[in-house]
Amino acid sequence: EDRLPINSLLAVGALHQHLITAKLRTRVAIVVEAADAFEIHHFCTLLGFGCDAVFPYLCYLSLLRVRGCDYPLAKRIQNFRDAAEFG
Repeated sequence: EDRLPINSLLAVGALHQHLITAKLRTRVAIVVEAADAFEIHHFCTLLGFGCDAVFPYLCYLSLLRVRGCDYPLAKRIQNFRDAAEFG
């Protein structure tokens, strides 16, 4: 009731700037667990705004629930990671 969802890009940017101001950014790694990051552009903007790693859990859940695909789950996840890394 008292909570609102915040876009992960906004949260990462605010946290990154706060840590810089507090002179703590070099001691902290920002890892984003996000449902709203599912395209390469989303990953790039999150990395550009200061995060160190992205875990797109909704993408992995979607890969788990794909119908009509003969590939095992590990292969689907590896294909997604390769596409995200190499384009």
